[in-house]
This record gives sequence, structure tokens and C-alpha cells, in this order.
Amino acid sequence: MIATRLLGLAGLLGGLAQIVIRLQGDNWGAPGTLQYTLYELTNRAMAAALLLMALGFVGLWRAQRAPTGRLGGAGFALMMLGWAMMITGTVLEFWVFSHQPYGVLNARALSWTAFLMGMLVMLIGAALWGWAAWRTGALPRWAALALLALPPAQILLLPLGLLGATAALSVGLGVWMLVGLHHEDTKTGRDTKEDFKAKA
Repeated sequence: MIATRLLGLAGLLGGLAQIVIRLQGDNWGAPGTLQYTLYELTNRAMAAALLLMALGFVGLWRAQRAPTGRLGGAGFALMMLGWAMMITGTVLEFWVFSHQPYGVLNARALSWTAFLMGMLVMLIGAALWGWAAWRTGALPRWAALALLALPPAQILLLPLGLLGATAALSVGLGVWMLVGLHHEDTKTGRDTKEDFKAKA
């Protein structure tokens, strides 16, 4: 349970960091200017925010009350693959190829493409996992529905950034894993999946 709560805390902090980063806007300016330097620094920090959010969803997987079958497992695997692609794309774009210009086909542009493809893979995985969790009752209804609805919600909340809805969900799930999950266990006396493993 402690591990799950710590992972929830990671997701909470990652979601908040991502929201703050996106509030800075995307006005990057010309390379070499102060405006561009600030843009580069915030996007370098985004790699850490993405990693923390990914860890939050690992915590959600650990908090499940029941197996979600192959569909849920496939969805979770796709989510993790998507997060890995986004983190890798961000690191490459802003740490390795940051000297390359935008607007041309180069390694930096391919890194950005990897980020976008990773986001798509992550959203597909979230929908599959959410549907499996809804059917099996492995997660609270609201959490399963939030995963299932994440792809359209991401489009609706584009003004908050490419990962606006995901960041908001990461914050909400983090709070639940830190507070709500512990309260539910205390109230009902139920064991989480990891508790069953510990007793086996």
C-alpha cells in the first residue's frame, strides 16, 4: 500500500508540474533569445513531469481490486509504451537535438513525431484499460470511466495543452491513491491486489 501511495504522489506531482509547464505557453522565440531559453528549460523539465505521471498510472495498476484480463493488460502495456515514447521524444528534442531548427525534416522533427505518436498510443491504451476495468470492477467506476473517456477529453481540453486532460486525471488519481484509497480500505477492510500477493 505504501508503494502505491508513493506512486500516486508521483502522479500528483507530475500532473501539477505538467499543468504549470503548459501555462507557460509555447512562445519559443528565436533560438539564442531569452524567450527561447526559457521555453527550452521548461520543456526539458517536462520530461521529468511525464515520468512522474507515468509512475502514477503504475500506481493505479497496483491499486486494482481484481485482474482486468488480457484487454486490461494490453491497455496498460500500451499506456506504458506511449509514456516511454513521449519521454524519449521529449529528451531527444530538448536535450539532444535542441540545436536543430524547427520547420525542416531533421532528428528534432522526428523526435516531436515520436512524442505525438506516443501520446496516441497512450490514449488508446487508456481507453482499452478503462473498458476492461469498467467490465471487471477492478477500479472505481469514476476511475474506469475517466480512463475510457481520456481520448475525447484530451481533445476537448487542448487549450490546456496536449496533455491537459491527462495531467488533470493524473492529479485526481494521485489524490485518490493518497487519500481516498486508504480511506476505502480502512472503511471496508478490503485488501488490494498487492496485499493478496504479500499474503500468498
